[in-house]
Amino acid sequence: MRPSGILINRSGQNLHVWSPPSYWPAPERNLPTVVGPFARVNEWLEEIGILRDGIKLIGGGTSFSFEQVVQAIDADGPNLAAGSETALATTITFLGSGTGTGAGGFWTSGKTLGIHFRGAISSASSSPGNFNLNLRQTSTAGTSAGAQSAYTLANSLSSSPVSLDAYLTCRVDGSGGNLEACVTYMPGATPSSGTNVAQLARANIGSFDTTANQLFVVSGLFSAWASGDSAIAKLFIVEVLN
Repeated sequence: MRPSGILINRSGQNLHVWSPPSYWPAPERNLPTVVGPFARVNEWLEEIGILRDGIKLIGGGTSFSFEQVVQAIDADGPNLAAGSETALATTITFLGSGTGTGAGGFWTSGKTLGIHFRGAISSASSSPGNFNLNLRQTSTAGTSAGAQSAYTLANSLSSSPVSLDAYLTCRVDGSGGNLEACVTYMPGATPSSGTNVAQLARANIGSFDTTANQLFVVSGLFSAWASGDSAIAKLFIVEVLN
């Protein structure tokens, strides 16, 4: 039986504790309990060969920062070939604290979500329409996180790349919460006119209810659609950053 004790951390950094489990597979190794930064404890286990024996060190807890992909679609999505705003990609639903979740819901103050969209647009051989992407809460009728400025397409584009990268951070949780959005758009190649540069949009989604289930939609819109104009999703990734 190992003696118990209290560890006081005055190091100014997060410390992790590793102790040999009670079912230790190699009783001939009399190993100590190790305390230190996560990376250093991991290095120590590697140095003595524990990781090579199949023992994995797992970090966790409220102080453990990580990046985790929660949704990845590497395939063609819906095809937009009309003049109405259409969802090109939709995130999974993130549960609110008021929907029966034991852990208090997904959104808490400081929680950040990354949304990454890659698509392709094609245009009519003459007089193509204007196009823009948007990131909205809940649906194509929901609150915008800052739309891309519409631009007129060049003639006869064929699968010209477009992209959206967004980071959404919950600043205030609760039924009257607040979500800060920072969105970067890249237009399709060689638009005829309009914003032919990367665009940064910033917005606050006020009254963001973290007690309710929430999702987000990447939408596309041809505001002056012509036959031959189309847009399609090619890649969609959603990640939790902390």
